[in-house]
Amino acid sequence: MNQPATPEDAAADLIGRSVWGARKGHGSFLDLQFGPAREADPKRGAFHLWIQQCAWRIEHGAELGAGSEDSDERIAAALARLNGRELTAITLQRPSLSTTFAFGDSRLITFETSTDPADDHAEQWLLFRPDDLVLSVGPGSAWQLSPADQP
Repeated sequence: MNQPATPEDAAADLIGRSVWGARKGHGSFLDLQFGPAREADPKRGAFHLWIQQCAWRIEHGAELGAGSEDSDERIAAALARLNGRELTAITLQRPSLSTTFAFGDSRLITFETSTDPADDHAEQWLLFRPDDLVLSVGPGSAWQLSPADQP
């Protein structure tokens, strides 16, 4: 496996794909699907983006759509407006790796809440790819691309 130079490189195949099945998971976790549905699990896309262990905000143009602590109804409405939109850019801020996923004039922005690389399972987001690799971003400035079957 060739290790990409940056997390942006590891997530580059997501650009140009439309999101579907965007939903709120447990707590403030978000699930977003991209690409065709997986045969083994049709509720999951070939690419599965899981936002977790971070604060996040969705913006639509100049309008605030929802934040990670808003009501389920407000979050569902903001996510519904993302469904069907094409991902146009992924931008990570250094050193925190706070991330902006741009969907034209809409954005999903993550903000780290843990910066200690020793904090197990404190990733801001995970991208499960169709090649059975997972891009893990966070905590802090840590990131890695590893096989999906590794913890």
